This record gives sequence, C-alpha cells and structure tokens, in this order.
Amino acid sequence: MPESLPARVLTFGRTLRNLQRFVRSEFHSPVSAPVGRRLWALSRGFLTESCVRYRLRPETVDEYVSDLERYLRTPRINGPFAEALNNKIVFSRIVASYGVTAPEYYAFIEDGAFRPINTELRIRSVDDLLDAVEGGHWFVVKPWSGGSGVRVMAVTQEHGRVAVD
Repeated sequence: MPESLPARVLTFGRTLRNLQRFVRSEFHSPVSAPVGRRLWALSRGFLTESCVRYRLRPETVDEYVSDLERYLRTPRINGPFAEALNNKIVFSRIVASYGVTAPEYYAFIEDGAFRPINTELRIRSVDDLLDAVEGGHWFVVKPWSGGSGVRVMAVTQEHGRVAVD
C-alpha cells in the first residue's frame, strides 16, 4: 500500500531536519583540516571529524557507514522499537535479560530530583554521588536518551579530589 501524502510529507520534513543537523555538525566541527581534505570527505558523505578520526583513505572509505547515511537513513531504522532502544535504562535492562553485559545505572534525574534505581548503591542526591566517588566509585553521567556522546561527563576522583570530565 502506498504511503499517504501526510506520511510522505512528515518523512520529507524529518529528512530535511536530519540533513540540516549534518550540515550544522560540519560547520561546528572542532576539527580543522585543509579545504581539499574537507571537500574530499564531504563528497563521500563524511564529516571532517569522522574523516580524521577514522583516518579515511580512498581504499578504506567503503569500510565505514558514512555520516550522511547515518544522519539520513538510520534514525528510523528501529521502527516501533526505537523508543526502547534509545532509552539507555530500558535498553540496558533488555540486553542484560539476555546475559549481555550492560552498564549499571544508579539513578536518573527527573524534575531536578535524583531517582535511585539501584538497590546496592543508592544515589539520591549530588552529595550521595560525591560520597560514592570519594569512596572509590566512578560514574559516567549522561542523558537517558540520545547519542553521539552529547552531554556526557565522567565523575571520578583524581589526586584526592573529585574531578568532572
């Protein structure tokens, strides 16, 4: 059955938004490279940052999924399961139920309040988090959804002091 016009318009709008994100990522790239290298990468669908990170060469470029493909084709790849797979807590519980090692989650923050979800190490506040770090634990703090390492920080102890990132 052909896709309805409203569904096609919605898909087109999402595609444009993802293309905009791709372009914005390139313009805000923290990586510098010669213009020729940037154009070579972009002409193959890669951001300059990925080109440098993967050390792309003509003979290795086909070994990677390009950033353009990632931005345009993969956002809807998981269909109705996307919400469960994008939610880090739900995803870790699903894969752990199959015996796959998954990160341990201790709490999430909702409306500015810590909500502990681990029965062994209860993190109810920033003070609890800092006490745990001072006790030798370390944590990765990140949003419950999303990806690409956005808004991720490590909280550890270094030289007797709590360190972030």
